[in-house]
Amino acid sequence: MTETKTLTERMELITEHEGEERTFYLFEQGTYNVLGNQIEEAGMKRANLGEVISAVLEAYKENSRYSKEKQDKIKGILEKNTFYGFTESIVLPNQDVIYAYDAPTKADEIDINNPNLERILRDNTEKRVSFEYKTGEQSLEEFRVNLYLTLLAGKEGARKAAEIAFKFRLNPYLWSLSKQKTKPFKTVSALNSSWGLDPGLFVGGYSLGDSGDGFALGYVVGKKISPQNFDKSLNKTQQTSEEKLSKEEIIKKAKKEVEARYIDDIVERFRNIDLD
Repeated sequence: MTETKTLTERMELITEHEGEERTFYLFEQGTYNVLGNQIEEAGMKRANLGEVISAVLEAYKENSRYSKEKQDKIKGILEKNTFYGFTESIVLPNQDVIYAYDAPTKADEIDINNPNLERILRDNTEKRVSFEYKTGEQSLEEFRVNLYLTLLAGKEGARKAAEIAFKFRLNPYLWSLSKQKTKPFKTVSALNSSWGLDPGLFVGGYSLGDSGDGFALGYVVGKKISPQNFDKSLNKTQQTSEEKLSKEEIIKKAKKEVEARYIDDIVERFRNIDLD
């Protein structure tokens, strides 16, 4: 079966990000790559970690712009599932720094197998910090000024993440890649609060993005997408999924037919053997 998860509803989330109104759309559920593909098929940009944090924080505000239904939906995702942020981290062998960059489209992602990876990182991003930041559990203030969290989400995103973390009883957690000795390593960002009966906010820059129960956000710069266009994009995603599935079914059926013919041929040969 194809990994593509068809969207069944459109949830519009309007909030403020970096001083301007931003309209996000919720995509569910799938892996990092599947959700990213769905967002681009819908003609949208993929939300980075800072943008995801802005959208999530709105659900926790007393005078939220979200309806009660939307607030409960976002809180439920944060508490039981994972929000992927399209901000990726890369560590190079024997280097004391970690790099991070936003990937609003698939084309913006950096291939870690590229032989010129170090030069590409140096030329395309100045977003890097040394491994001196604190990981694991930390106070709200440590969390808010954490250099790696700021690297991933920006100063505004780190501040807003601390505001979300304040809503939970336990201190927040922050995890990242560690130094690598032999080969480059790339990971994606994740936001959740799945810490048992007493959750605390969890921000990770070390996810592989392979969890199929993830959620993500897409947006269109400078305008909202019309319901007609959005529905059209959803239909396209659904049709693509069905086409892939039907092709797989055809191949599977063809294999069964070949195997059946092969078995029938063997049986027929044995029937014609003279054992006397």
